[in-house]
Amino acid sequence: MAAVEIKLRLRGLLARTRFAVSAFVAALAFRDQRRRFSNDKPCLLVYGHPRSHVNGADAYFGPIMSRFSSLFRVISVDGGIRQARRLTASGRNASLHAWGNPWEALTKLVGAKWRPSHIVKTSRQSWLVKRSVALEGGTGHGAMARWTELCLARWFQTCRPSQVIWPWENHSWERELVRDANALGIKTVGYQHATFGT
Repeated sequence: MAAVEIKLRLRGLLARTRFAVSAFVAALAFRDQRRRFSNDKPCLLVYGHPRSHVNGADAYFGPIMSRFSSLFRVISVDGGIRQARRLTASGRNASLHAWGNPWEALTKLVGAKWRPSHIVKTSRQSWLVKRSVALEGGTGHGAMARWTELCLARWFQTCRPSQVIWPWENHSWERELVRDANALGIKTVGYQHATFGT
């Protein structure tokens, strides 16, 4: 068991470091896209889905951008630089990376991982929590979630979108999004897009 934990820790460290470097590069590469956004616009915040298109047709929202010319689309940090470049080649789209601070990418992401509270770790189900911590800690998910939070906070502070609509999946960064938006008076609409079996 100890060998598996060590392997996952090393794997997680490498994955977070790799993501931190890519976030640093992306923050610099997309920086100029900040100028595309004029304040107080309604926005879609979407994942970099391979079936989405630069013309605004979106895998989650369909042709909504063609119907509402005031809408702006921000591509989340999940899809990689190549995908973000493809989806932000026109003026009504931007990558969330654009609002990232390159220095924060290098200093705040490598150690970003889930750290449960002492109470959770000492509960009767602590073995399950420890297992989940080890498995998630073996990925770069914590770094991506933290980077998303950092980029969103700066986007909200500098651009103040009038409202943000996104496909809700109950990630930790989504709860942070709602808290930050509420503090600034930004309206939020998250819709549950997943299907549930009966």
